[in-house]
Amino acid sequence: MIIDTMDCAQRCDWLARKDGWGFPGDQGILIDGTMVTLTKYWRRVQIGMLQGQVHTKKQADHPYPPTLDGAAAAERAMWLRVERVYCDVLDQWEWRVWQPNPYANEKPWVRLMHAGVPITAPDTGDEISDRFGLAVMCRMEETQ
Repeated sequence: MIIDTMDCAQRCDWLARKDGWGFPGDQGILIDGTMVTLTKYWRRVQIGMLQGQVHTKKQADHPYPPTLDGAAAAERAMWLRVERVYCDVLDQWEWRVWQPNPYANEKPWVRLMHAGVPITAPDTGDEISDRFGLAVMCRMEETQ
């Protein structure tokens, strides 16, 4: 998957599927012992501490709509800070993700890294798509 070739809607869908959401039209989904075709966005949500205690969450709207609020919902709480900064080295504006420093006696925030390189996304002028792209990159880093 190449993030640069994904449009905003594809990024929203990728994040929703990564979080376990089924989409309207998905076929062959087993719900309560019956194979169904989904008519709404749907996912199982764990409740309680006992394994297997789940209920379904259904909604008509996309879990991550292509809005700033949708992008904020897709961002993980552990990141806590996304900012737009000017990068002198690349001579461009970019988006950066920060997380709390576990060694708070030093700097309170550190940049989220992948293989020793900070995770950044260039500012394309479309903040919503840029933030969803940043969320996709960070989620990909979580799985590695």
